Amino acid sequence: MSLGDDNVLRSMFGSGLYMAGLGIFSASVGLLVRHSAAAISIVLGLVFVVGNMVMLLPGTLGEWATKLMPGNAGAGIVVPVPFNPNL
Repeated sequence: MSLGDDNVLRSMFGSGLYMAGLGIFSASVGLLVRHSAAAISIVLGLVFVVGNMVMLLPGTLGEWATKLMPGNAGAGIVVPVPFNPNL
């Protein structure tokens, strides 16, 4: 891949924006919870566990909730070639 290929620049800048967004989200959870271990557990659980478990919800509710999860929402920006059309 080179920078001239389709969607590579979007993916490169989107990765930085996605990481910055997750950092701000993590900092806000840490500010609300005021306990570092609990904040880390909540953010990692929400991004990795709940984000994948939401895909098990049936019908349009599952599709809608899947698009809102922070780990899944960034996948559309970060990857240059989509691998899951539902995200």
